[in-house]
Amino acid sequence: MNESFIIREITNNLHSFNTKKLKEVLNFVKYIKYQKELDPTLEILNDTLFNEKVKKGIDEKNAGEVLNWEDVR
Repeated sequence: MNESFIIREITNNLHSFNTKKLKEVLNFVKYIKYQKELDPTLEILNDTLFNEKVKKGIDEKNAGEVLNWEDVR
């Protein structure tokens, strides 16, 4: 299958979808388009060690155990 054929088939089939199905198709297209951008973010968010370090940093800041950058200069 070449690209022109695929685009034509998609277009032809879209005309038969109701609004709800068209929204689902749009959401899927957006997901595919932005998946490469999201993959590294999701990888970081799923990294347990990273999350523990961030939480530790936030806890240290809230406990007053760190200095503000402006105070260090």
